[in-house]
Amino acid sequence: MSVEGRRASIIAAARPLLVEFGAAVTTKQIAGAAGIAEGTVFRAFADKDTLLRAVFEAAADVHAVERALAEIDPSRPFDDQLTEAVAIMQRRLRDLWQLAAALGLPPGPPKGGGAKSFTGLVAIFAAHRRHLSYPPLYAAQALRALTLAFTHPSIAPDRPPKAREIVSLFLDGARAPERPDPC
Repeated sequence: MSVEGRRASIIAAARPLLVEFGAAVTTKQIAGAAGIAEGTVFRAFADKDTLLRAVFEAAADVHAVERALAEIDPSRPFDDQLTEAVAIMQRRLRDLWQLAAALGLPPGPPKGGGAKSFTGLVAIFAAHRRHLSYPPLYAAQALRALTLAFTHPSIAPDRPPKAREIVSLFLDGARAPERPDPC
């Protein structure tokens, strides 16, 4: 296995352990989960802190989200595409917050996740431009902001909204349709 392949497999094995045990996870536990000797961990990473940072950076990598967004079937209805996109973003956010909490990091935005990232989401909006009141980039930013807000564990700790609910609120708003007077 290549060095990069070995590093990736160690990161993948370490990620759930880091969520479970936090920074107290041992390299012995990580090696066991990866099915390797503990010394192999240190041939791939200079030290435990470097490994833990690599786990967080891998989770924060927007390229994985971009690939997932690009795989959304464009033949599906617009609402369904957006619901799948929101579910992808929610999983990423939850993973990042879990890892940040486990590492004792501040819950701020990760590097590389700025306003112009997630081009796959912008592409979904661009394909449905005729249904939009705002430019695709702005609509994508607004949906990301709504997803971020509603997915944060302190906003709705008892019942975080489902992806479909976020999309419905975003597309349809909170206002009920006007009903004619029954007179």
